[in-house]
Amino acid sequence: MEAETIVILQTLRYCKRNDLHSIIVETDSLKITKMIRHEWRILWSQAEKIQEIQELLPHVQANIQHVFREANQLADRLANEACDQNGKIQAQAYQQLSGACREILNTNKAQISSLRIRTRKISIHVQQHE
Repeated sequence: MEAETIVILQTLRYCKRNDLHSIIVETDSLKITKMIRHEWRILWSQAEKIQEIQELLPHVQANIQHVFREANQLADRLANEACDQNGKIQAQAYQQLSGACREILNTNKAQISSLRIRTRKISIHVQQHE
């Protein structure tokens, strides 16, 4: 959650600095989305960052949206690769991305859907009549 908050904050700072507007920020953290939207109580450990995010949103006309993890695969993969490389990852072209990132991009480009299926255990109780 800390990393996700930092990424959102840094993204909004970048957008403001570079005069980018009408931004859609997608996160797979429902908790962060709700805190930013003033719908849930802000955790004290996130308070400063969340407050700055809330202040930056109107400046770049940004909208924060919750997405399921499946819709955020590329961002999660890039974040993991950056962590593995001590925060240093840079790609200027498709060919510079890892094979895993290119695979995710190709799947998205082909518009292949990801499905989220919730399964539940069904119990059947049989009553015997005597």
